[in-house]
Amino acid sequence: MASWYREVVRSRILQTPSLLLPQTSEYEIHTLTSQQDWLDLLWALKSFYHFSDTRPALCIHDDGTLTPEICEIISTHFVGVRLIKREQSDVEVLDSLANYPACYKLRSENNLSIKLFNLIHYAQSPRVLLLDSDVLTFSQPVELLDALNDKETPNRFNGDVKDAYTAPRDELANGLDLEVASRFNSGVCVLQMDSLQLTEIERYLSSNLLQGHFWLIEQTLFCLCSSRYGCQPLSQPYDVILEDGLSKKPLKHYVGAIRNRMYAEGMRHLAQQGFLKNIETAPQPELVEVSR
Repeated sequence: MASWYREVVRSRILQTPSLLLPQTSEYEIHTLTSQQDWLDLLWALKSFYHFSDTRPALCIHDDGTLTPEICEIISTHFVGVRLIKREQSDVEVLDSLANYPACYKLRSENNLSIKLFNLIHYAQSPRVLLLDSDVLTFSQPVELLDALNDKETPNRFNGDVKDAYTAPRDELANGLDLEVASRFNSGVCVLQMDSLQLTEIERYLSSNLLQGHFWLIEQTLFCLCSSRYGCQPLSQPYDVILEDGLSKKPLKHYVGAIRNRMYAEGMRHLAQQGFLKNIETAPQPELVEVSR
């Protein structure tokens, strides 16, 4: 069943109409995507825009694998999007990190760090919604929207199934003299941009507690910055879960361990509930081959 929704139904999102988005807004959405994930991202973004009934500005960051054809399709579906190509951000962001050698090194070597350092460099709003490509929205995410519209909110995040940091939480706390939030997941975050300070990130990276663990450094840094600034998890319906089911969940983050459920459960549910039909059909952009 997952293969049917991944291979056949997933591309039907390309038949849905374009969204006209503003260049600036009180908060904006930032996301990092790839040639492998961009079609999933269209589902993530269009389901959020549809059920939230909002139109914040959008900034999509290329990990270096998006082709010109994919970029054109994305820009057609989200008119007004800022799509930051990797070759552009490599120049501009690395130049901005010249006085932060540890940050510069991480951004040069770790693709996931694009999510953090591009956000710091390109954000134009005081608050952002950080959204991964593997998050689907199923109903109005009221609590999330309330946080996005609250100028005084602490950083908010979807709780992970367990801590996933470069070191145990107590070691991070003791080594950095910081009360570290538990179960921080960076797939769905409301972030005050004031919380992301390069001087602090440079200090964290200078600790041996953040060495290695290629896939965990970015999330750990978001957690540390948010813990210093002030943060709290979104309520239980927003938590990452590995079990099947969508009961009372306004959205679900289909992390790597359950990625196939994004198709067999999430896209299936949206399609059966008429999501694709509720968005008026529009001429289909030219379909390009999706690498997997």
